[in-house]
Amino acid sequence: MQSKIWVIGDSHTRAFSFNDNFIPFYIGGGKQRCFLSDQRLSDLISKVLHIVKEVAAQDSIILFLGEPDTRFNLGIGWKPWKRYYRKIFL
Repeated sequence: MQSKIWVIGDSHTRAFSFNDNFIPFYIGGGKQRCFLSDQRLSDLISKVLHIVKEVAAQDSIILFLGEPDTRFNLGIGWKPWKRYYRKIFL
């Protein structure tokens, strides 16, 4: 059996949906999975550990998290398509 790469995370995991080497596992939107409180972090850890129990020994895991946290901490909020986002990154 060929080993797989499990991609566990927010909506960005969908980018791996059409490649047979990956198993994308969506655990909720970035806003709900961000690290803004100890409770959210605890919930995230519980969800990830529940999934990890199912991963075969020969498989690998990528946690795909944190992009909303990065935008929030940069002060650009949750809407990167807004004009102020372009001023910072373009």
